[in-house]
Amino acid sequence: MKKQMLLLGAGLMLGTSSLAEAACPNLPVAWVDPGGRPVPATLYESSVQTCRAVADDSSPRDWQLSFVACMRKHGFKPVYHGVFC
Repeated sequence: MKKQMLLLGAGLMLGTSSLAEAACPNLPVAWVDPGGRPVPATLYESSVQTCRAVADDSSPRDWQLSFVACMRKHGFKPVYHGVFC
């Protein structure tokens, strides 16, 4: 029974991947490269600085969306509490 529940949970997670943007409202806890690997700190820091500046030019209400969109454009993939969104 436990194995079936784990499989069901995994299936639900995969099935809801198209809804991930709506299910991930907070800022990511981490960023990874498109392959899911950690990114070099220097590349990360320079991208964060650039994206903060871009987000600061947007309205306060859209800051988070602008920041995440900019980081995606730089090739990063957000991770929300262990779930890729």
